[in-house]
Amino acid sequence: MSDSIKVTESAFTSSSGLNKQAPYEAVLKEFAKYEIGQKEMYNEDEDHIAHELGFMAWLCGIAREKESLEEMMPVLKDQYRFINEHINKWFSHFNDVIQRWETESRFYKLVSTFMTDFLKEDSEFLEEVTG
Repeated sequence: MSDSIKVTESAFTSSSGLNKQAPYEAVLKEFAKYEIGQKEMYNEDEDHIAHELGFMAWLCGIAREKESLEEMMPVLKDQYRFINEHINKWFSHFNDVIQRWETESRFYKLVSTFMTDFLKEDSEFLEEVTG
């Protein structure tokens, strides 16, 4: 799929349409805040949709380990900021491309539709909690 459809934030949001642009650097800074290094074992860039969603899931795990909502709040605020400054800036366009993609399989279209709805709900939840 990655040969047919761009799957990184840089490719969708930079004027050049190339990988490893400013969004890539910004994602690396977000990862570094939580001492997550570059993923040397993967071929995909860190601003690949899978890594950005994985980072959100990882932050959920960090928040879950906290003893109180007060202790969770910095992590929840980081999630809210990350989803809005990164994922939400490009995922709807990504979804549009997926929906127009001519393929015999409906799998990616269904997953992308699900993710669009999930990201909307997650954003609204994080906004309400971090208010």
